[in-house]
Amino acid sequence: MKTKTILFALAILFFSVAASLAAPENTDALFQQANEAYSRGEYEQATSMYLQIVRENGVSASLLYNLGNSYGASGHSGRAIANYERSLRLDPDNQDARYNLTQVRKNNGLYLENRPLYERLAGILSPDQWALLAITGLSVCGLTVFITSLWPGLPRTFTRVLITCGLLLVVVGVPPALLAYRHWDNGVVIAPDVRLLISPFAGAASVGTLKEGRVVTPDKHHNNYIHVTDETGRSGWLDSSVITWLDQPPEMN
Repeated sequence: MKTKTILFALAILFFSVAASLAAPENTDALFQQANEAYSRGEYEQATSMYLQIVRENGVSASLLYNLGNSYGASGHSGRAIANYERSLRLDPDNQDARYNLTQVRKNNGLYLENRPLYERLAGILSPDQWALLAITGLSVCGLTVFITSLWPGLPRTFTRVLITCGLLLVVVGVPPALLAYRHWDNGVVIAPDVRLLISPFAGAASVGTLKEGRVVTPDKHHNNYIHVTDETGRSGWLDSSVITWLDQPPEMN
């Protein structure tokens, strides 16, 4: 009986390892099939395959980029914008994603020509990269103080230069990191011309409409409604079902 139990456990272990080794191959094959479907103009099928990969294996910058392309080609501008944004959070250097995001925004009347300079600069790196820059600066300052305590005879000019450089990295890195993290839970409107309400009730009066693809920042909730502020400064209540959240995987909302 004990021998059978051991053999059964070994069999489960074998098949688990085999499945884990086969998973990347299956994912690569499905990703290739989705790309081929997109090339044939079968955008809905491609989208479905990309989402299957998300459900089974999680996200990557390239997967989110391709998903944005398939949503954009099938006319879902809001979901396209959301996935380009997600892709850029993982890979800020993806110029294709940045270009496509800009084009979708322009094509749908969502592009903001006069974005503040600090917002444009903050988008150069991901929040984690800005934070790493600031941490590096703090580390340089701390290490310099530590080394100076061990070797007090070091030239003051040398230590001052190191500390100045470290503080400069902190000053440069902290503000954009805080700005990016403040907008980390932003959402994107995924329905056309949604009503922006003055109160969190279905029958409430509207203060206007938001286009599909507009980015919104949440600040409070009431039942299924969320109070948001959009990129242009307008605020009001939206039904949560018309928003996809950028800090969640695509298939989650």
